[in-house]
Amino acid sequence: MSQTKTLHPIIFPTAISNLINIKEFFMEKNVGSSDKIVRYILGAGIIGAGIYFNSWWGIVGVVPIFTALMGWCPFYVPIKLSTLKSK
Repeated sequence: MSQTKTLHPIIFPTAISNLINIKEFFMEKNVGSSDKIVRYILGAGIIGAGIYFNSWWGIVGVVPIFTALMGWCPFYVPIKLSTLKSK
């Protein structure tokens, strides 16, 4: 007879709430307006170079554009860097 594991009713909601808090912490905006402009230009340049050289590496240009649109850079989180202007 096989036993199925069930999640403890008190621990499971706590685990979900911890994941939500972690997500909110990591998605805090850390890309400022001048940084966004540089990312848009860099992303467009990489995409343009990929098209010009007929290379699939141009897809990499989507990453800086995406981070500019989101206003959040995952590489800034470990080093606790933010280019937002402080109030």
